[in-house]
Amino acid sequence: MKFFLTGLCLQGNKGGPAIAISLIDSVQSYFKAKGVNVSFILSVPSGKYEFSQEQKWANYYGLKVVGSVTLISLLEAIYSRQSRKYLMLWIRALRESDFLLQMSAISYVGKPSSNGSLFQVLRSQRFFDLVLSLFFRRKLVAWTQSYGPLNTFWLRIICAFDLKRQPIVLCRGDDCVKEVVNLLSTSTAKSYPDIAITLRYDKSAGLDYLQEKFGKSDYGSDTICTVSLSSVLHSKSVATRGGNKTFDFYVKILEKLSLQYDKIILVPHTHRPLRRSSLVCDYELSRQLIHRLNEKNNILDLNLVDEDLSCEMLKSIISNADLHLGARYHSVVASLSAGVPTISLSWHPKYKDIMRKYGCEEFVCDIFEENTTAIYQLLDIVYDRRLKLRTILQSSQTQLLSEINNNLNDFSSILST
Repeated sequence: MKFFLTGLCLQGNKGGPAIAISLIDSVQSYFKAKGVNVSFILSVPSGKYEFSQEQKWANYYGLKVVGSVTLISLLEAIYSRQSRKYLMLWIRALRESDFLLQMSAISYVGKPSSNGSLFQVLRSQRFFDLVLSLFFRRKLVAWTQSYGPLNTFWLRIICAFDLKRQPIVLCRGDDCVKEVVNLLSTSTAKSYPDIAITLRYDKSAGLDYLQEKFGKSDYGSDTICTVSLSSVLHSKSVATRGGNKTFDFYVKILEKLSLQYDKIILVPHTHRPLRRSSLVCDYELSRQLIHRLNEKNNILDLNLVDEDLSCEMLKSIISNADLHLGARYHSVVASLSAGVPTISLSWHPKYKDIMRKYGCEEFVCDIFEENTTAIYQLLDIVYDRRLKLRTILQSSQTQLLSEINNNLNDFSSILST
């Protein structure tokens, strides 16, 4: 069985490879037990500065890739030889596959997370994949992902046209199910956790990295807090209250953390070497934050993971923490599934959904409220309850892994429909 997997990346945002590797491993293992061999080819971003990096990481992970096709690149194919090449390779991959497996992670996003305009929907990867799959008569199957908010007219019309074609709408969380059921009252929608909770990691390798990178301090006894800031959340918060206020807000949180934990490790989840901006690159955001602290003559001992590491190694590092403060969604998925107490800084309902799955919805903080007192209280609560929370998370992980198996069962039934 051949799948053409679209909507993901392998470089830049580490959530892309975390999903891709977890999804491929899970699906292949599931069908191998049934005596069926499964192969994948991935459609990855093909922008001017992206595809070479995508190919590098594809070689690292041992995956086959072709450049993605979008509405814009389709128009560019009229005059660009390179775009025509990507288009032909993409079409060949689709026609040689049995299914187009769509995984955009978040599809059909409305206000306030996005504007939900007609133009935005039409140029989305999900809708474009749907159009081409219909044209080339290939079944589009949507893996478990987030939908919504579905609160604009065109968003609801087009999303309904798409989701009605899915026998079961596989949703990433309960809030997502509510959005789909509200849109399609007759639809069968089911809530499952993000597949990246199955991502492999090596806690001892993460500990070795910390010791080699940041000195010979006894990380086995020191209390550690890992922090993954999000350039997406940062850009949204800068737009609402300005850059200086946003940076000051981060500084206050780090100062509070320094009073509770021996080591603070900044673990960026995006590296964009050709786009060094705090509005698109988590690494640059973290670097600028440290620079801001140095300007204030702050004596905080902050450590920055500055290499562009694999998603497995980042999870391995986070697994050694006593607390993870995550604004990047898949850093939160990594910490929760590794049994690390977590506080999530949120900009989309998906954060509450995954935290709810692990019984930790009370530890989601909306950064737009700019309420440092509320975050301070959460930090104190998690610090006092960190041992109990580990037990809760470990128990939840066992339960959620069984849900992933049910997710695979539903996926298999969709394929046979």
